[in-house]
Amino acid sequence: MSDTANQVIQILGALAILAGFGTSQARVLDQKSVPYLLLNLVGGLLLFVAALNEGQRGFVMLEVAWVGVSAWGIFGRLKAPAT
Repeated sequence: MSDTANQVIQILGALAILAGFGTSQARVLDQKSVPYLLLNLVGGLLLFVAALNEGQRGFVMLEVAWVGVSAWGIFGRLKAPAT
């Protein structure tokens, strides 16, 4: 993958995570909501791909955890009975 493509992936991933964080701080999205968790999941996946491409093992581990926690949250929200 070219450096430019990797940079674009990194920027998109960071923007997705920051959008989730910003909207939760502005009280637009709840941190347990599926849209918030999806932003984190997509951002984490993009950053995982970028880190994997550059061989950044520590960053890969961080993003695997980020994606895992986000996916676990989404699964829990979708599995929970509607209130």
